[in-house]
Amino acid sequence: MWQLARVNAVAVAVTLALALAFTGCAPRATSTTRDDGPPPRALEYAARAELHAARGAHERAWHEFEAAVASAPWDVWLRVRVAEEMAASGQLRAGLDRLGALIAAVPRDPVPRIARARLLVIKRPRGAADDLEAALALSPDPATRRDATILYGAAAARAGRAAAGGGRLTVLATARQHDLDVTIALAQAQAAAGDVAAAFATLDHALAGRDPRRPGSADLLVAWARLSLRRGDRAAAIQHAQRAHAGDPNHLGALVFLVEIALEDGRADDAAALLARAQLLGPRDPRVLYAAARASSEPIESERLLLQALGAGPAIDLQEQIERRLGPAPAAAAAASPAH
Repeated sequence: MWQLARVNAVAVAVTLALALAFTGCAPRATSTTRDDGPPPRALEYAARAELHAARGAHERAWHEFEAAVASAPWDVWLRVRVAEEMAASGQLRAGLDRLGALIAAVPRDPVPRIARARLLVIKRPRGAADDLEAALALSPDPATRRDATILYGAAAARAGRAAAGGGRLTVLATARQHDLDVTIALAQAQAAAGDVAAAFATLDHALAGRDPRRPGSADLLVAWARLSLRRGDRAAAIQHAQRAHAGDPNHLGALVFLVEIALEDGRADDAAALLARAQLLGPRDPRVLYAAARASSEPIESERLLLQALGAGPAIDLQEQIERRLGPAPAAAAAASPAH
């Protein structure tokens, strides 16, 4: 596939540092209307853009992607990335407008619809679910279908279609039994549909006989901990988070969970030590930024960190928590309600 050649070409066209940054921020989905891919100059702009995005400089990333589009106006993925970085820069309405125009221009391409759904899933979950149903009906490639189905599970749960989301995820989980992201998404969908017992059973089945040190085990344990915490079983939640941390001391999800628990318990020194480790491992990770915001006693600094976390593309549950802490933002709320 030329998408792989795109990444390889970046490694040749720009410095190794840029290439690594580009690979580390791999596109959420790739699509184009030409088989040969964009020219080298567009790849250079895209590589720089991904580096800026990784550093949280979303406005600079947006303009670099604009330059890449000027060199390859047919490339759908580049045009999607422009819209995503516009939104991450605070220009949500403009980003949604770009995606709407792109969907009208390439109605048979699922990628712009999936990108728009990702931006709408919190404030307009029904619109997001509609976009994802339309994208899945276009028979995307397996990787895109996987990502769209996971996102659909979250959107459907928020749009009152939890059973539909769970149904699609069940089919996907049957086909991808070792895909832990799908397993976790299925458990979340089951819980959203009110079947908490099934959610725990899904996670327990994946954890059965699994070494806590095995890659992915900590993800399952933290998912179990968060589900248990929402159910009100704090002791079990902490136990599973500690198991995750013991199996993988560098797991950011476990570290952040334990930071939150320490803050709630008033153990400021423990929280600071755990947060320092998390910041060393992932200083720009949205989970770490969120934990730092919670730990900060300065309202202005806390808000800055929350906005930075929001711009870093957090998971949907975390995005909801961040927006609740930020409180109502009239301009953003207005921008988040476009017709489509």
